[in-house]
Amino acid sequence: MSNSTLKLLPVLMVAITAALLTQPVFGTSIPVITFTEKSNTDLTAVYTDGSGATTNLTVTPDPSSTDVWSVTTPSYLVSTGNQATWSEPSSTNSLNVITGFALMPFFSVSSDLSGGPGLFANNTRSTFAIAAVPGAAPVLVYGVFNDLGDSAAGVPDTGTTGSLLGLSLTGLAFFRRKVC
Repeated sequence: MSNSTLKLLPVLMVAITAALLTQPVFGTSIPVITFTEKSNTDLTAVYTDGSGATTNLTVTPDPSSTDVWSVTTPSYLVSTGNQATWSEPSSTNSLNVITGFALMPFFSVSSDLSGGPGLFANNTRSTFAIAAVPGAAPVLVYGVFNDLGDSAAGVPDTGTTGSLLGLSLTGLAFFRRKVC
């Protein structure tokens, strides 16, 4: 190996390590239920456990009103009875509300209610559990409300993208010095 290659080797090792250890911004190992409102009649709910496995939850719209849904969870996942509120992305005076009923496997979800701001910003995780997986060591489950019906398209994860670009450029520089 030439002397210039030995000087570049530690930089390449750091770049590869950084790329392997960098996780996407939205990656999580904390169990969450993500409620995503696509319009005033379209809501999805997904439970993601600590390992990253997902379960789609049953969402039933209120037949007499828009922006109101009932979300049913699997029997192993029960509400803590907490109510959580998220601010609407387009208004500080409106909010999205998730109401749980203690030890029941369902939630009531309402959107575009007056009385904001909410406790949490749009698309952020609640600081208290909205559900739990009961057992000898109960697993707490947090909530995220992502209101896409009132907001612009999301921003891509620049952390991972930037590290992969840096790794590619480092590889090209190394290859250029080796070949040329």
